[in-house]
Amino acid sequence: MSFTIDVRKSDRVNSRGAWKIAIRSGETSFTRLFRARDNQPDEYVVAPPTQLAFWLVDNWWRIRWECLPSAGITAEWRLAHDLSSVGGGYAWPRLAVWGEDQRVGLLSRSDPPGVVGPVRYLSDAFEFVRADDFERECDEFLQNVVDEYASDAADRAALREQVSTLQKERADPVFSAWRQTEARLGFDVDEAPEQTVEALIGLAGLYGQKNVDEAATAMPGTESADVLAQEIEAARKSRVTCDFTGALAAYGQPALFRSVGQSGSVSPSADEASGLREIFLVSESLLGDSPGLKNPPWVLAEQAASALRTAVGQSQGPLRSAALADLLGTSGETFRATQPQAGTRLPYGLRLAADNAAKNQIVLRSRWPHDRRFEAARALGDFIWTGGSAMGPLAASKTARQKFQRAFAQSLLCPYDDLVAYIGTTDPTEGDVAAAARNFHVSERVVRTVLVNKHIWDRGRLSFAGNPSEESFNELMDAA
Repeated sequence: MSFTIDVRKSDRVNSRGAWKIAIRSGETSFTRLFRARDNQPDEYVVAPPTQLAFWLVDNWWRIRWECLPSAGITAEWRLAHDLSSVGGGYAWPRLAVWGEDQRVGLLSRSDPPGVVGPVRYLSDAFEFVRADDFERECDEFLQNVVDEYASDAADRAALREQVSTLQKERADPVFSAWRQTEARLGFDVDEAPEQTVEALIGLAGLYGQKNVDEAATAMPGTESADVLAQEIEAARKSRVTCDFTGALAAYGQPALFRSVGQSGSVSPSADEASGLREIFLVSESLLGDSPGLKNPPWVLAEQAASALRTAVGQSQGPLRSAALADLLGTSGETFRATQPQAGTRLPYGLRLAADNAAKNQIVLRSRWPHDRRFEAARALGDFIWTGGSAMGPLAASKTARQKFQRAFAQSLLCPYDDLVAYIGTTDPTEGDVAAAARNFHVSERVVRTVLVNKHIWDRGRLSFAGNPSEESFNELMDAA
């Protein structure tokens, strides 16, 4: 989807520098509204472009690099991500904007009928756009505000200075990495503890920037680096190991990784990386540097899981623990119930490459067999998504990578077609869910998630009927 910010001269007399502004993604208009004094909807909000420009600059790093919080949307998060917080005496749309690496999410929610105010916004829409398109359009908009749209000389001078500073920071790799880490941790510019940011940047040198970024998103805040260090130590001591060589062979080729160096990082050569991409020929989106841009992560996950089940002769039916253990290159003991241990107190699980990239030590947080099967399957999903990176958090966060992991595990253990065939109805009961969970050796939560995401069970919770609740907002984020 293309992203545009369309600014035009307003025919309404206004001494405060208001212009007509439309924000769109493809054919979707996030600023479509109805004014009480007008007879038809308008695509443009009338407001000063300088207000939007200052908000974009002030919150740029968090808008671009901070994902949705896994614990739910907070008032503090909205200030940095929701256009309605722009204020300034104007009613801006309830449009949430957030970054997921190489894509940017946009979700607008309409005002309910009968809302009291100068305008009522009409658009319920949820889109992802390419991050480079988003950046390019925002840069052009900011420059146009400085050159043309700003009516006040003082605003123009102040904005020009802020835009210049932002451009310099974005162009500096070291400075940009620092700002991105701050944002992923949930902090405004210069608000994150230096010790935390420095520690994470140091770990990125050992385990890969994208992997540490994922960990920062999984556990934002001041304790992020300490928690990651604890997770790594727990993984090194973990008795749960998975060797994904068999899974690679099932796709048609042997593992193509070098041994892990002293630093613990994995560095496959160009030829090896090319060979690995051929192994996971499940979608064009998985072959490039930007998985998830052409198709939602759950679509890619279903393709990857289906291809693997077919390759190992398990295209239908439940995947028993013995077969799953063989596929993951682990022991059947991995899925047995365990006593409480250190790993269960950590905030997320972790996959850590051992002596070669195909062999991994895993931190499983759950004590219970069904959930341990699911977590171990997620580790393989992360291995596929990253092409065998040195480390992978298994978290509750809402990044494309985590969504792929969860959807891959769901599709591997409880394929949708098999689930529907087993239940035998399009209106399943709680009893049907419980029976299906036992049959597929997964938790009831997994069955419910598959049914909801496929709009079979409780489909109204994922619709945009009326004014979406906070619950449906969060569920939409998980399904995206």
